[in-house]
Amino acid sequence: MKIIKKKIKQGMKFVLEVDKKKVGKISIIKDKNPIKQHLADIKDFFVEKKYRKKGYGKLLVKECFKWAKKNRIKKVLISVRKGTDAQKVYKRLGFKKYGELKKGIKAPWEKKVYDEIFYEKEVK
Repeated sequence: MKIIKKKIKQGMKFVLEVDKKKVGKISIIKDKNPIKQHLADIKDFFVEKKYRKKGYGKLLVKECFKWAKKNRIKKVLISVRKGTDAQKVYKRLGFKKYGELKKGIKAPWEKKVYDEIFYEKEVK
């Protein structure tokens, strides 16, 4: 298992490889607004179905928090479509729900609109 780091604009992307196969990814992006420089968002968090429930997602999130601490981030934010397993995962990882946006996610490939749930976690 290997985690590859790649600098991206305002943040870092982590790609998880298992047996030389890319099986997961996550990005953390620092807020550009000067009054919100203490915040960062997790984006593009994904672990292939076959590799879920093995601790790989937790490893990727840990990498984000290491980067956040090093970059003086105080709080990390993430959002998810309501009704998915990801909600349970984020809660297990210590994220707390702070809001909900009705019809906040549009999935054009399904021609559906979903509610979006927002989570936060302090960097320690």
